[in-house]
Amino acid sequence: MTFLKQFPTTTRRRFLKGAGLVSAAAVTGSFPIPAIAQAQEVTMISAENNGAALDALKAIAAGFSKEAGVNVVINNMDHEAHKTAIRNYLVAGAPDVCSWFSGNRMRAFVKRGLFDDISDLFEKEKYKDVLGATAGAVTDDGKQYGLPTGGTLWGLFYRKDVFEQHGLTVPKTAEEFMAYGDKCKAAGITPVAIGTKELWPAAGWFDQMNLRINGLDKHMALMNGEMSYLDPALTAVFDQWEAMVSKGFFTENHTSFGWQEAAALLAQKKAGMMNLGAFLRSAFTAEDLPQLSYATFPVLDAKVGHYEEFSVNSIHIPAKAKNKQGAR
Repeated sequence: MTFLKQFPTTTRRRFLKGAGLVSAAAVTGSFPIPAIAQAQEVTMISAENNGAALDALKAIAAGFSKEAGVNVVINNMDHEAHKTAIRNYLVAGAPDVCSWFSGNRMRAFVKRGLFDDISDLFEKEKYKDVLGATAGAVTDDGKQYGLPTGGTLWGLFYRKDVFEQHGLTVPKTAEEFMAYGDKCKAAGITPVAIGTKELWPAAGWFDQMNLRINGLDKHMALMNGEMSYLDPALTAVFDQWEAMVSKGFFTENHTSFGWQEAAALLAQKKAGMMNLGAFLRSAFTAEDLPQLSYATFPVLDAKVGHYEEFSVNSIHIPAKAKNKQGAR
């Protein structure tokens, strides 16, 4: 994850517009296409469950194939299954390009020597000028090991019509959040939709709470393994989380649901809010999308700086790729 400082002059619209430039650059061809003398094949393993995004990836591959004379073969895997598969294919049977996550999840493979250093490519193509702050997400010890393809700002998504119907307001403090939860329960809706069949949505909730209570430095120390999950500083995080759980603020039987099923509860007006990235839009019909709105996670300690969680997706060249020239 990349954590961004929230400045008073930065509006949600302006931030999202700027963040979207990364994906837009890839789709519109702002990244240069290398000249390759002879016809080759470049293999790629992706893990894109969003149909529109997969179509965009295929369009980029087709354009690259036409311009560079390279046959791009895309093997698209189930998103969750890929998290296990990548640990195997990076060791044996690596593709030329693969999709993964930036930040600490990328660095885990870098430390094992499984991703190629592409710092020279960054310098040659001036990628930092295009990518801005997101370049830091694929940087380890001053070197770049991947290329960001897009990202999503995490936060609390909600339906405007549901809030209007039940007289709800966006909670901005811990006290307001607890009051919001009680009001949702009284109205017969779940305060927070969550699906933890896969564990990462729960990890995302923890990230938000820990950032708000302990701040960025301690959170990054925890993520980097420099701080224990048994550290007393985390007691306040788990205590507040437990208070929310004990009040029934989260989806019942959430371990049986994936994020898609949980997002459907939000779309169906059965839940008030959901902490996730903008990809939850896929759970909404085109007719209902105008009702979807966004709020930052409430302040839990006024003395702690306000940072937001922005997850960055990226592509990488495995160290054991067969066609590294084509991949570049």
